[in-house]
Amino acid sequence: MKRVLRRVMLVAVSAVLALLAVAFIFILPARRLTVEQVPVHLPHWPAGGAPARIAVLSDLHAGRYDGAWVDAIVQRTLALQPQAILLLGDYFNALHHGSGMPPQELARRLAPLVARCPVYFVCGNHDRGRRGFQLRRELTALGMVNLEGKDRELRFPNGQSLVLRGAAFCMETSGKEPFYVKRTLQKRFSRGAMPQDKPLLAACHSPFYFLRRPLWADVTVAGHTHGGQVCMPGGYPLASLPYWSPSHTRSGLKTGAAGTPLYISRGLGLSQLPFRAFCPPEITLLLLLGKGE
Repeated sequence: MKRVLRRVMLVAVSAVLALLAVAFIFILPARRLTVEQVPVHLPHWPAGGAPARIAVLSDLHAGRYDGAWVDAIVQRTLALQPQAILLLGDYFNALHHGSGMPPQELARRLAPLVARCPVYFVCGNHDRGRRGFQLRRELTALGMVNLEGKDRELRFPNGQSLVLRGAAFCMETSGKEPFYVKRTLQKRFSRGAMPQDKPLLAACHSPFYFLRRPLWADVTVAGHTHGGQVCMPGGYPLASLPYWSPSHTRSGLKTGAAGTPLYISRGLGLSQLPFRAFCPPEITLLLLLGKGE
């Protein structure tokens, strides 16, 4: 009888430890918010002094019951004291069809960002259709600036400025390039379209074409890949999106096809699978510095 009890206890303890391990590796990281500080060295930017600070939020994927999570992201972002904020798309839940947070509520929860500093946004592949148009309208009404297909000059308190250039989402393909890539992206992001006296920061949802075509910017920021979302220790993705290599899916600072810096965020939400592993959600904080610092 004692042997049986010992075996039962051993199995029970093993099961509890296994559940704790699963929670630690897969469940808890999905809500363990991290901040990645990324130094960016820009041309036409003075050396010395405190760096300018731009917060980047990508892939919220907010569901109906994620209000507290969105509020936590907003408060953590504000605590970083950014001087500008970029929102890079995929605002709606991607796990269950129709379960995304209503556009009006999502805009209301993001509204405190506008009170802090200028906010600019682009949209992603999960923001198409009616709810995407509604969200664009709500965010614009709050005073946020839609960057899709537009340029805006961003001025900082120290008198420095840069050009923000937004790119609308374009579906990836391994075959013939979409018309938008050939006639719009390649023209707007050609080397000849670079500003002559200010740095250019490109904001897009997907970095796909920036990794494959010489699209020029002094630095590009993107999301979309979630950094793989489910990774091995060290952040190497266990799987990648169609037409993507694992190295391109992985988050972090890379070099685009034009030879310029490109940063891919791990994002904040979930897609396809309801968990993360060795790939926690992130708020990105760009620290703008002069060359040589």
